[in-house]
Amino acid sequence: MVVPATARGFSLIELMVTIAVMLLLLLVGAPFAAGWGNSASVQQSKSQLMQGMAQLKATALRNTNAVLISDTATPSAVLVSTGTQLCVYSGAPANPGCDPAAAGFSWGAAISAALTLNDATLQCIAMNNIGIPMPLAIGSITCGTSMNYQLTRGSEHDSGTLN
Repeated sequence: MVVPATARGFSLIELMVTIAVMLLLLLVGAPFAAGWGNSASVQQSKSQLMQGMAQLKATALRNTNAVLISDTATPSAVLVSTGTQLCVYSGAPANPGCDPAAAGFSWGAAISAALTLNDATLQCIAMNNIGIPMPLAIGSITCGTSMNYQLTRGSEHDSGTLN
């Protein structure tokens, strides 16, 4: 039987095969896309963590609170990590958290991967006026002087030591 040119089209079987192939490609590609998104999130969070460390050092060296080098109890700057946020304060904050309205707040960023510093979600790093980490207690938290970090999102993770 000859079909006129205007009556040609796809059969139902051809359409079902095409949809099945597209679904198979989608099922195979979805995990790769999710992994790529998680990896990008971890790398972006690592970049923000490094930027936070740079802000911490710059704020400590600026020493806007005029902390003397002989004052071993008062920090020039503090970086606070809540697990989802990073904040830098000039001087010691009253509470361990990220509050842009708090005295001394100078920089903050939200991070998209879960962050732990020294195996704790809520952690801080204090520096004196020459940029050297120093011990400090803010509330019930003792700021670390040697900081190991871990960033995690999905099955993607990154870890290392902050300098």
